[in-house]
Amino acid sequence: NASEWLSTNDLAEWLQVPPATVSRWRYQGTGPVGYRVGRHIRYRRDDIETWLQQRREIAVDMGTPASPVAVHSSSHKKDAPEDSQSVHSHLQ
Repeated sequence: NASEWLSTNDLAEWLQVPPATVSRWRYQGTGPVGYRVGRHIRYRRDDIETWLQQRREIAVDMGTPASPVAVHSSSHKKDAPEDSQSVHSHLQ
């Protein structure tokens, strides 16, 4: 279901990365769009699919193997707890 909502842990499990990596992407604004629902962060599956497609297109443009989680980071900030992160949602 494209409108299914995933938690940070669900997304991390799906992408086979640690939950801290998903939180870092959100904190740095480099991951899929996340939405605050009360004290929780949720990700829509269709937003995740869009983000993955963008990652593939960037990899192809750069001539590198397509890696859906290849995120270029220049920041070494520590992860903030989920309930204190700013919302990086974009209404479409």
